[in-house]
Amino acid sequence: MKTRGDESFRIPRSAAPTLALFVLVAIGLALPGVRNDILRDPAAQTESDMASIAVAFQRYRYDTGYWPEQYSGEADRRVTFRNFPSLYENVRSLDGWNGPYLEHGVDVDGTRTVATQTDERWHGVVDAWGRPYRLAYFAPRGSVEDDPVDQGSIALISSGPNMRFETSDENARAGRPVRDDLVVIVASSVRPR
Repeated sequence: MKTRGDESFRIPRSAAPTLALFVLVAIGLALPGVRNDILRDPAAQTESDMASIAVAFQRYRYDTGYWPEQYSGEADRRVTFRNFPSLYENVRSLDGWNGPYLEHGVDVDGTRTVATQTDERWHGVVDAWGRPYRLAYFAPRGSVEDDPVDQGSIALISSGPNMRFETSDENARAGRPVRDDLVVIVASSVRPR
């Protein structure tokens, strides 16, 4: 039998399936712990949720040629991320719509929306502190002719644990959150022609 000090140490072929199974079981046991750590950390949970929302926005933009709510990218604008039924149904009859783009949301009078407030509490797609996200839409920096890839962008902002939005639009566009705010920049995916 060979030892570790021997240059030709090898795992017997018959042991390889057992070793592979051991590795898979170890990974499986570790994953729930990682998931629980994320769920216990509100900032990590919010960042994970924001990444999922960013993917939904990119898919919508890629499929339809518009940002959600048929935003064309022509001007800067700020909104609370609360209605947006177009992420759940093709309410605008856009060509290429292939949703729903978000799984979670709330039903309000028969229409699926992102978030709603009842009494003092928000329900639906909200951050880990129970507050709705804010969106800052940004027009392209140059003209579309100058850079056909730059079709504008969106900053998705969470107010963080203090529940106050403290990040200016300028800082949001640069991806620089202020104090405990969290910011994710959603850039356009270009649809192949």
